[in-house]
Amino acid sequence: MKKLFILLMTLVMGLSACQTAEISYEVPNYPSTMSREAFLEKAEKEGLKTEQSDGRSVWVSGFQIFGISTEMAQFLFVNDGKILQHIVLQVDKKYQETLLEKMKKQYGEPVSSYRQPDYSYFAADGLRKSMELLRPEEIMEGVELWVWHDEKPLSQTWTQEEREKFREVILSNFGRTGEKREGEDEDWNIYFKNSWQSIIKLMYREEKDKLFLTWSSMYIPEIPEKE
Repeated sequence: MKKLFILLMTLVMGLSACQTAEISYEVPNYPSTMSREAFLEKAEKEGLKTEQSDGRSVWVSGFQIFGISTEMAQFLFVNDGKILQHIVLQVDKKYQETLLEKMKKQYGEPVSSYRQPDYSYFAADGLRKSMELLRPEEIMEGVELWVWHDEKPLSQTWTQEEREKFREVILSNFGRTGEKREGEDEDWNIYFKNSWQSIIKLMYREEKDKLFLTWSSMYIPEIPEKE
């Protein structure tokens, strides 16, 4: 009886672990919480050549993703180098099927529709474009674009305080440039319902012989200090 109880508990714990496990939509070993300093230290240990351009971007030579060598790799850090916010990788199109297979294994099937809203549409001059037009209703079948993102949007993963802070900082930053942005509460609700913490894209651009992989992480930007 005791052995049976232990076996049942083991099965229950195993099932619970499977149910709570969540996919991390980030580059393996390069989370968005990685700082520029930590990244450069890791790159040096791994023998990667790096070049910094504007204090935010780091270009890397010899970087590999899922065992595939990239032709270009750019890592963008924000908030004074504390957050790895954006990654762009370029590979030859001959790796398309291999990449798709490996990315599906890592992140699951890509989403069937996607359209990311843009807070720059929150104009205060009465000409604000309707956010309704930016709901994720764009079916991507037949389009050379594959997208993965978190299962839950920011409306469910960010706290009310975080959402208010994001809204406050965005409007403040627009104000510093002389642009006016407001956005009604419903606009912002739609925005957060259709935005995710992490977004991955595999796509072609102008050069049809090159594939681009991008990882983007949402973050709350800091208000720049006045000069």
